[in-house]
Amino acid sequence: MRFRERVCPHIYKNPALRRTIKHDEGVVRLSLQSRKSNILVRIIRSSVSGAAFEINEVTYNTVDEVWLLLLTATDKGAELAMGYIEFQKKRMAESNIVLMFGHLLADMGEYGKSQEYFERVLQKNPNDEEVACIYYNIGRIHRLKGEYEHALLYYERAYQRHITAKPPRLVSAAKTLNGIGVVYSEKKEHEQALQYLTKALKMYRKNLQKKHADIAGTLNNMGDIYYDKGLYDKALNYFKEANKMNEREK
Repeated sequence: MRFRERVCPHIYKNPALRRTIKHDEGVVRLSLQSRKSNILVRIIRSSVSGAAFEINEVTYNTVDEVWLLLLTATDKGAELAMGYIEFQKKRMAESNIVLMFGHLLADMGEYGKSQEYFERVLQKNPNDEEVACIYYNIGRIHRLKGEYEHALLYYERAYQRHITAKPPRLVSAAKTLNGIGVVYSEKKEHEQALQYLTKALKMYRKNLQKKHADIAGTLNNMGDIYYDKGLYDKALNYFKEANKMNEREK
């Protein structure tokens, strides 16, 4: 990866902690980059005693061009935090800590900051796959905000980059088709949604192992649509198949 984002974490120690929180200067000077420095994992693992950090606020300093993180040390939820990281690393096609940070902001409900973050990363000359993943994430932000036409626009941009790459990035393309299907599902355009989800499912099944969480996710999305249509038996079949896959993933 050729781009990076500067991050400055400010860590507040909680005097009520039962364990000792330790961290070194390397965390404070951390830049967000993809080689060996992994910001979320390093911050969490910097507590050798198993503590974690809660993200209280994220802001961008335009003067110093650095992201400021206000963190509070906590001895609760370390395992949950690590589980979240591993969950995202398994499921995010980009598997890239710089992009995962923006994804996390969206999961926190910080949609504006997440979009701002991805747009700044776009200015760092990312490669074609990274650009496609950024477009996907911006599309996801618009979907979460209910801005469906903008979501479709960015999802389509992401899909075209993935499908025309040499060789095509078919799993990432399928993920984008699934995203488009979810948009149409939320718009209650069920037949259009099923077309995209069916195409995503076929592409996933050709390029992933038979039991995979991404396949399960698409099956769940299709089950939701059939449930909304009142086709409960059909919905139940999709939910059962998805549940079996998720059990195999554990």
